[in-house]
Amino acid sequence: MKQKHKKAILYIRVSTIDQGENGIGLEGQTLTIENYATLNGIEITHRFQDIASARGENNLNRRPGLKAAIEIAQTQRIPILVSGLDRLSRHMRTTEEIVQKHRITVISATEGLMDPVILSSRAARAEYDGKVISETTKAALQKLKEKGVKLGNPVNLPQAQKKGAASNKARSEAKANEIADVLASLPDQDQMTGAEIARELNSRGITTGRGGQWAAGNIHRPLKLARDLLEGRRLEHYRSNPLYGRF
Repeated sequence: MKQKHKKAILYIRVSTIDQGENGIGLEGQTLTIENYATLNGIEITHRFQDIASARGENNLNRRPGLKAAIEIAQTQRIPILVSGLDRLSRHMRTTEEIVQKHRITVISATEGLMDPVILSSRAARAEYDGKVISETTKAALQKLKEKGVKLGNPVNLPQAQKKGAASNKARSEAKANEIADVLASLPDQDQMTGAEIARELNSRGITTGRGGQWAAGNIHRPLKLARDLLEGRRLEHYRSNPLYGRF
């Protein structure tokens, strides 16, 4: 179908808290959607995300981000833009409800503007794929249990978690320092938006911790850490002055 929309709502989703905290999937989805929007001249007016399963009849009630996106899409009559239809829902009737009952236009960055007939077919496929993934995972775990394999490592788990947390913290701090160095070179950085900072970082070849591109959707936390670091540097500079505290 021919692309005619000039504005859209960005919606991204991952299934687990771990994926949400580490940005696994969210970064990639955001980048895919933003690239599609740029190529098709679409302005992203709102951004929403959920960390929740898209399977089951009540999956929509578990996703406040999608519900908010639907409300705005209805009010402003603009489409919801996702990286793939499975990010919207893996439950066919939920997808059909969003499109038919709420009369929402859905655009997939990997498949384009969704024709209602094609959308129903893809929704059924997304639901089927979700069931296969779930059943395959359960079957594999059950076989391992039957063989006597102890899943996970309860003895070393706390140590592994601490080590992983420390490693993640070190990477975050290193990236925040890198961003802080860029901010220090920008005299008006305090007035710049997250999206503007993201573009500046991309133009300098500074990637995210996973080697991706920065965008308004993934810059917020690293930028806050970087600005806190920069403020700390400024205070340290003042404190190193022999006259600090005398006035």
